Amino acid sequence: MKNRNFGLDVVRMFAILPVLAVHYSAFAIKDVPQLIYVTGDLGVEIFFALSGFLIGGIILRDFERGFSWRVTLNFYVRRWMRTLPLYYVFFVASAFVTIYGLTLDKVWSAKCLAYLLFLQNLAWPMLAQWYHESWSLAIEEWFYLIFPAMFAVLVGVPARARILVIALTLIVVPLALRVWFYDPAADFDLYVRRIVALRLDAIAFGILAIWAVRTFPAGMRYWKNVIGLAGAAGVFVTIEILMGRIDVGVFFLRTFSFSLASASFAAIVVWAYFQSWKHLEAGGESRVIGWFSTRSYALYLCHGSVVRTMLRHGWFAERPVVSFLIFATATLVLAEAAHRLIEQPFMHRRPRELLVNESAVPPGNLSQSPHLR
Repeated sequence: MKNRNFGLDVVRMFAILPVLAVHYSAFAIKDVPQLIYVTGDLGVEIFFALSGFLIGGIILRDFERGFSWRVTLNFYVRRWMRTLPLYYVFFVASAFVTIYGLTLDKVWSAKCLAYLLFLQNLAWPMLAQWYHESWSLAIEEWFYLIFPAMFAVLVGVPARARILVIALTLIVVPLALRVWFYDPAADFDLYVRRIVALRLDAIAFGILAIWAVRTFPAGMRYWKNVIGLAGAAGVFVTIEILMGRIDVGVFFLRTFSFSLASASFAAIVVWAYFQSWKHLEAGGESRVIGWFSTRSYALYLCHGSVVRTMLRHGWFAERPVVSFLIFATATLVLAEAAHRLIEQPFMHRRPRELLVNESAVPPGNLSQSPHLR
């Protein structure tokens, strides 16, 4: 757990567990409570905010002195060696499952090749409707492809101000697009929630959060509990809206509710980042939290293949305790294998992180914040 922020590990665990729970419950349990679906959807939103906060810390550290193509390439290579190997492994697994009819989804066409370049939901509904869990990865990959490119374009603006401008731009533009393309008759998931161009702000709020933490560390630490309380209130309101207990209208639901959720989770991430978790770190719970945190990406990608295989063999029809044991065991074992055999080897082979003009610029105090990975 060295060089890791334990609070963020806790947040990551509470992001992946609802996602696993909803995809198991949807097939194994009759009359699933709506709250399960809502928390499952919000689990992905937590991942977006957390990703922006963590990767935003790297962006700040890498680019706040200026722009360099060498550092940008290094950023991309390190990012892709972290995300792409596992993504493509489960792309192949999903293709295999589809080709050999191991699921109820029989769709297979050249459209699936769009998934290789994360084009499956760029500005349109998911193509071919398979490898469903990849929709959020497309949002992340496009966000981190766009951000350094925008940084390079804003020549003449101080580096840290540039980061703020980009974060705010990527918060405002997707919201404006959701308003512009508002269609109350369109499917909520396919035409709004899972479209890359409409959801980049989910990560941008995390970038804004880490920018504030790095720029005003003392103030953010002082107000951490107020920020966390505001975030919790926002999440509560979001849940009530999605549950239909607060009527805000269809327009707000399809536009501003995403901004509310993303800002709220970014606030909670800030709160967790500054908290002292010594009572948990000292106990056995830290191993469980650390395991789920470090395997969360593998868990997210592999559990879909487990679900599809269980559907084909009818294992969800077994008693809930049996189907749960099958799902949990297969998912945990597969995630551990993927982490050890694929994630770790590629991460260990990543090039070292560079700083802009590190050989030409005198050493300086880039940040007082702890190192984030």
